[in-house]
Amino acid sequence: MTFRPLIIAWKELLQLRRDRLTLAMMVVLPIVQLLLFGYAVNTDVRHLPTVVYDQDRSAASRDLWRSLEATGFYDVVGHVENYDAIGRRLRLL
Repeated sequence: MTFRPLIIAWKELLQLRRDRLTLAMMVVLPIVQLLLFGYAVNTDVRHLPTVVYDQDRSAASRDLWRSLEATGFYDVVGHVENYDAIGRRLRLL
């Protein structure tokens, strides 16, 4: 077994002890990223513009898209009459 990686790691640790700025950056930057991504960045997907293509046109299908809209994840921005109109309508958004 070769000890070369361990020797290089030891050399780098000695170098870090000499260079306080690099050591501070190695400790502070991950903590800043943790705080930033933990508290400031919100990755919840809300209010997606949605187009409804309701072929059934029954009370159950209307209740379905209304309940989806009530969750806050989707905003129904329109209704289309055929499958080809879905792409055209979404390109306009």
